[in-house]
Amino acid sequence: MDVRVAANGRLILPRAVRDAMGLTGDTKVHLTVEGDVVRLEPLGHRVRRAREMYRAAVKTPRTTEDFLRDRRAEADADEAGVVPREGRGDEAGGADGQGGAT
Repeated sequence: MDVRVAANGRLILPRAVRDAMGLTGDTKVHLTVEGDVVRLEPLGHRVRRAREMYRAAVKTPRTTEDFLRDRRAEADADEAGVVPREGRGDEAGGADGQGGAT
């Protein structure tokens, strides 16, 4: 489909294109230039694709509540002066190099 670019750089996307892309009113789009190709993508599509990629990469599904519960537990441990096991330095070859606590 051919469209004309006006002298001021504006172009009008035909209704069929806007409908196919789900563009309405003041929909924001992300514009990228790939070589001599211009790509328009509604921002909502980028968000959806990012969520799909995240879900595909996540090994254990977690909710926001799970995340917040873990962060609260970490904050509580920090306030109590408890260091997570992997950072304690009391394993063999720990922080003091002799396997004991410093």
